[in-house]
Amino acid sequence: MFFENDNFNIDIISVFYIDRCKKSDRSSNRAHYALSYRVKGDGVFTEAGESMTAHDGDIVLVPPSSDYFLTNGEEKLYVIHFLCEDMIASKIKKLSPSDPQYIHGIFTKMHAAYREKKPGYKYKCKSLFFKLVCLLEEELTFAETHKPNKYLSLAIEYINKHFTDPCFSVERTAKHLNISSVYLRKLFSQGMNCS
Repeated sequence: MFFENDNFNIDIISVFYIDRCKKSDRSSNRAHYALSYRVKGDGVFTEAGESMTAHDGDIVLVPPSSDYFLTNGEEKLYVIHFLCEDMIASKIKKLSPSDPQYIHGIFTKMHAAYREKKPGYKYKCKSLFFKLVCLLEEELTFAETHKPNKYLSLAIEYINKHFTDPCFSVERTAKHLNISSVYLRKLFSQGMNCS
């Protein structure tokens, strides 16, 4: 799960668009969550000695009180600051959605609604936020259930290296992976949709 709790409510503080130059900055003691969508540019988040790079089209969730260092080049991004009584993330998380343009559209609509502040804008922003949450959870669940089997990945790697070998065979590949050739054939058939 992208969010560590699947039953939460939020209060949106702000939605804004950032167009900034290269910078490095430390952040800590923030009382709210930040959910961002990178339109353009990379950012490197370093927290507790671990680094994570966000690229164009990535979504990043930063929990409150995160102590991290951010280094970025020129970038453009949307950011939602929100409060949540429940713990929904204990560390910085990143997701690379399969349809970033659709996600971009949701952030753009939320930003426009928040900026215009027409009657009911808070409900519209909250509705769009939870539409985004739903899409992120669906995408993450799909990615987890369709994760390639480690043996299949190793088999493909082995095949790519040895397919020109005159002694190459399914049995030899299976033996290299320490699995049966029947199991390898089944994995290959399910994962690659071919024999």
